[in-house]
Amino acid sequence: MPTPVTERLDSPRILAGTRGELRLTVFQDGETVDLSSPSVVLTNADTGETITPGTAIAEENTGKLLQVLTAAETATPRRIKAVWTVTANAVEMTFTTYHEVVGDLLFTLAEARSFDKGALANAEEYPDADILAARDVIWEQFEDICRVRFGTAATREIVDGEGTRSIALHWREVQAVSAAAIRASGGTTWTALTSDELADLQLYDFRRRLVRESIGYWTSGARNIRVDYTHGYARVPLEIRRAALVVLRDQLPGSNLTNRALSQTNEFGTFRISAAGERGKWFGIPMVDEALSRYARRLPGIA
Repeated sequence: MPTPVTERLDSPRILAGTRGELRLTVFQDGETVDLSSPSVVLTNADTGETITPGTAIAEENTGKLLQVLTAAETATPRRIKAVWTVTANAVEMTFTTYHEVVGDLLFTLAEARSFDKGALANAEEYPDADILAARDVIWEQFEDICRVRFGTAATREIVDGEGTRSIALHWREVQAVSAAAIRASGGTTWTALTSDELADLQLYDFRRRLVRESIGYWTSGARNIRVDYTHGYARVPLEIRRAALVVLRDQLPGSNLTNRALSQTNEFGTFRISAAGERGKWFGIPMVDEALSRYARRLPGIA
């Protein structure tokens, strides 16, 4: 049975307002396979709304599918679900991939290659795919540590209501709430807030606490409140961008030292190595850990 992979020529994250390329490669026994009747259905991964691209799906090479999104089609941050249907060896198969349109990039390929006097400039030694894959890992690590998105993102979140005017959202630095809805306990029907009720919403405490200021309240229940919102820093802070490039430069070339090494000895003596995870260090690189500590602010409690 053929198996799918997303072609790592680019990142699953697409910069808003730029050409986006969604790729799928289908292999069998390590070789790409001939495909026929390819199609792809794109939807907003949160809302289920259909996305209809103006460009047709194409097969770039044997077993390699490409769906292009224009700059106009990536104008707004959102998460995209792609359901691909192909026929291979007379068998119809369906594969699913996920992609995301974001407001800013942690760093660009050009920035990565020019950083530290061009240490990663050699494209043969450090292919684009390797740099972008490393960027995605670092990006997720930074956001998990700081609990904030670097570059505007969109999400749908379902939370518990407590019969008060206030609810706490997972992500901080909420920029805007596009929709919200409430369902009765045990029910399946969602009742959307009106435009006046949405306009009444206010954000507090690192723009994470969502308050109904004067119209109504969030009814009590388990997973009974649904909120669609955009969040994160519209532009990646320069300090975070530089910290990410430092981590990339540190990790991508590799090292002659074993990952378990805690010290190194040379002609100047023995030196203790700063290690990730030691005494609260995330990466073991002082300037990186210091930068992250400033953005991983203690979140306030919600009363």
